[in-house]
Amino acid sequence: MKLQLLCLLVASLSLSQITEGRPLGTSGSCNANGKLQLSANAPLLSSGTFTQLSMASLFTSTGQPTTNLVTVVVTNSDSKPQTFRILFELKAIPSDARIRSSCHDPLPSQGGEGCWIQRMICRNITLPGGSSWVRTSSELELEPYQASGIQPENSPFKQMLSREGFLPPGAIYMNVALLCPASSGAPLEDLTQATNLAVYSGVADPQRHFMGSYQPTKPPTLLFPGSPATESFPPNSTSTPTFLFAGNLDGVNLGGESAYRLSIWEVRPNQALGEALDGSPLHTVKVSQSPVVWSGDWAPLEPGKRYAWRVDGLLKGLATDWLPSDVYGFSIPQANGSSMGSTSGNADAPQAGATMGVSLPPGSDPPHPTPEQLEILQSLSLIIGSYRPILEPLLRTSLPDPNGLRIGSTPVTRGDFQTLVRDILEGRATVTGAETHP
Repeated sequence: MKLQLLCLLVASLSLSQITEGRPLGTSGSCNANGKLQLSANAPLLSSGTFTQLSMASLFTSTGQPTTNLVTVVVTNSDSKPQTFRILFELKAIPSDARIRSSCHDPLPSQGGEGCWIQRMICRNITLPGGSSWVRTSSELELEPYQASGIQPENSPFKQMLSREGFLPPGAIYMNVALLCPASSGAPLEDLTQATNLAVYSGVADPQRHFMGSYQPTKPPTLLFPGSPATESFPPNSTSTPTFLFAGNLDGVNLGGESAYRLSIWEVRPNQALGEALDGSPLHTVKVSQSPVVWSGDWAPLEPGKRYAWRVDGLLKGLATDWLPSDVYGFSIPQANGSSMGSTSGNADAPQAGATMGVSLPPGSDPPHPTPEQLEILQSLSLIIGSYRPILEPLLRTSLPDPNGLRIGSTPVTRGDFQTLVRDILEGRATVTGAETHP
C-alpha cells in the first residue's frame, strides 16, 4: 500500500463521513453474527485541523500522528478467532468534467467518476477472540496485500498528473470495508475491475465512506506595487509601499504556520534579476493574508534605486516548502522625478477620484481594503489573464464596490460574482474581453 506521489494536496476544511454508501455486493457469503465490529476514523481531517497535507506523507511516515489519514479498528467480541480482509479505496474526483472523463474509471459507482489513486485488499487476517486489530495509515502500509489492485505508482491519478502537469481542484473519496476472507485455492479478485466483493454480513456498517474536498496551493498573484520585473521597474510614489497580492490560502488553518512569505530585494544598476534574487533579501516577513503594510521596523526604501518583491505560498507536507509567485519590480524616483529602470510615467501614483489608493504618499495612512474588496480583487486576479494591462491602471487607484457588482447591466450579489468566477476557472465560461468605465 506504499503511496509515493509527487504532488501536494490542500484538503479544504473537512473530510466528512458518509453514513450511507452503495454496497459493494457479495460474491460469496460470510456472517460474523455480530461478533466483528469495524470502525474507521479520520479525526484530523474531519475536524478541519489538518487542512494542508502531502499525500506522500500519509503513508510513508511513521511515528507522526499528524500525517495519519485514517485509523481502522476491527474488534472480535467472540471467544473464537475470526478471519477477515480489509479493503482500502482512494480516488480523486476533479471538479473539471473534462479531466474526470480523461481518467479510465472502471468503477465510477464507487464515489463517482474520477481518477483512482489506490484500491487494495489486505490478505487474510486472523484475529484472536476478545481482541482488537488497530492500524493507522502508516501501519497499513506494512500489511501484505493481494495482487491485481490499483497501485499509486501507476494509477490513473498519477497518469492524469503527467498529462495535465498540475493538480486540479476537486474531491477525495475514501472507503474502508470489512470483507470475507479469501478461500484457500480460490482466485483473488482483480481490483482493477471487480465490483462484486463479499462484504461481511452480520456487521453493523461494514463499510466506512468518506468524501472531502481539496484545493491545491496556487502560486500567489502579485497586484501592487510595480509590474513584472522581467519587463520594467515602474516608479512608485512612496518609499514605504503597501503590498497587495492574491492567494488561495487565506483563512486556511495551517496548524499555526503562516500561509505566505513576502520578500523584497534591491536590484543594483546593470545587475541581472536572477543574480539579485540569489542574494539575501532586504526584508522577509511571513504573513497570513494581503495586504502587507510597510513595517515600522524597516527603513524607507531609497530614492533612485530599483526593487523586486515576491510572495511564496506555503507547501506543507513531509517538510515545509514554498511555491513562489512571479517577481514584480518597481523603483523609487529621485526628488526630481527621475527613476532608474522605469519605462513609463508614474503609473502607481494615486489619481484624483480614487475610492482608496493602493500606494499613498509618505505620512498618509496605509490603505485597508475591506475583506469583501480583497475577495473581489483576488477573484479578478485569477481570471484577468491577458487583459491585465486594461484593468491594472484602474485597480492601482481604486478598489471595487462590493455593493455595485454587475454582470452585464444586471446588478448581482457577491455570491453570483463568485459563481461566475468558478465557472470561468472550471471551463464553463470564458473571458473574451475587458474594459473599464468611470
